Amino acid sequence: MSYGNAPSSELPWLVADIGGTNARFGLITEPGGSPHGIKILRCDQYPDLVAATEAYLEHAADFARPSAACVAVAGPVGGDRFRLTNAHWDFSIAESTRSLGLAHLELVNDFSALALALPRLPADAFRPIGKAERVPDQPLAVIGPGTGLGVAGLVPARTVLNNPAGWIRRSRFPLARRRKVLVPGRTRAFRQHRERESGRRRRRQRVVQDRPGGGWLPIAGEGGHVTVPAETEGEAEVVRVLRSEHPAVCAETVLSGPGLALLYRALCLRDGGKPEPLGPEQICERGRHGTDPICMDTLAMFCALLGAFAGNVALTLGARGGVLLGGGVLPGIADVLAASDFRRRFEAKPTMAGYLSGIATELIVAPTPALLGAAAWLAQLAQQQGAMSVA
Repeated sequence: MSYGNAPSSELPWLVADIGGTNARFGLITEPGGSPHGIKILRCDQYPDLVAATEAYLEHAADFARPSAACVAVAGPVGGDRFRLTNAHWDFSIAESTRSLGLAHLELVNDFSALALALPRLPADAFRPIGKAERVPDQPLAVIGPGTGLGVAGLVPARTVLNNPAGWIRRSRFPLARRRKVLVPGRTRAFRQHRERESGRRRRRQRVVQDRPGGGWLPIAGEGGHVTVPAETEGEAEVVRVLRSEHPAVCAETVLSGPGLALLYRALCLRDGGKPEPLGPEQICERGRHGTDPICMDTLAMFCALLGAFAGNVALTLGARGGVLLGGGVLPGIADVLAASDFRRRFEAKPTMAGYLSGIATELIVAPTPALLGAAAWLAQLAQQQGAMSVA
């Protein structure tokens, strides 16, 4: 399948970031460029991806119609059909490609796209939470509470290629699957095979070096569905309240926008109060301004649990380069997060406190970072296709 030419004003690339609540769109008109004509639409106002995309393209009528697209989506990507996590969209990639008249439509996990954007964002796109500083050329992690709880990693690609004993364990007999056994160093066929393999490695190395962001590989995951990192008695009591009302309770149950409302309700019930029907925005507003003690306690517990969760992710991925915080919830409570127990709980792993104390945690404050990551993913695939076509 062709990815088309490099983006241009005549044949732009469409990039999109589709979450459980909002769909963000933009157009890339030059290689390595930033998205133009950015527009945010509500997912619940459209039945599927095609309808939302056509609505956006009507808004962006001053631009040429795109030739290719990359859509970052909330959920695991695989196969032709995709159902959006925490929303009602369910569509076929092939049918959507035909309906939109695209040469190619690529889907990527939304937090993989966010991870790919990290090396391309300027320094002022981040707000440090804590005193540790990011270490260059080391694995990164990105987490973010929004409609759900996203998690992804980002690994320097050169680490993969330059560490044959680490990332991929090679067989001692790479030719064992061949019908004819080639004795190393003793046959012309083996020497020819070795030359071919050396050429392939050099071509793969060129592809990695040309990748956007300096050569990074995203690691998609569904880490938001692990268990809640409740460590205090008060947190354990809240989880018990939640389990009495919900059949399954995971980290995303409390560390998300909807989770804020559930956390507020559970705190009220735990303390014998009557919860008001508050949404996440109201809870953040009251808690941020200190006008409601329960809302303040909700934000405090939310940030503490998020810190414990972030520390777990850092240890799991070995994210020595830093843990970056995204999602739609945190920018609105940035000051609360900075003054909260987040960082203390992040480091509160008794046997690994020294390890975690050196890992930076930063809040992403750029408005639509995943669009850059979607563009980087599409450019990376196009470059790989070009490299393989001359192999």
